[in-house]
Amino acid sequence: MRKLAAAAVLTAAIVAAPAPSHAAPALSWLSDDFDEDQNVCVSRAKGAFAQEGWTGILVQGTAGISVNANKGKLAAVILCIESSVIVVVSGGDGDLATNGRDRLGYYMKD
Repeated sequence: MRKLAAAAVLTAAIVAAPAPSHAAPALSWLSDDFDEDQNVCVSRAKGAFAQEGWTGILVQGTAGISVNANKGKLAAVILCIESSVIVVVSGGDGDLATNGRDRLGYYMKD
């Protein structure tokens, strides 16, 4: 339940951010159980971004750790919260956000 609440808050924050145009960017997210500790989650998230060519990789936080990155028109965050991982990708046209989410989610599977 905490995982869904965290995802809902994050999604609401991203969607509520002012958009530069009338069309809202695509947004795609997933959540999953993660049975490793946060250090493993952060390491895997950084590796996922690097492997997929994302740039500006930044780790933030302590209790719930977020790893953020950018790739072209996309922005993403991978949240490592207790025994859960949440992947959010936004921006781009068509299926770019969904495809980015799926690719990053692949690396975050236990």
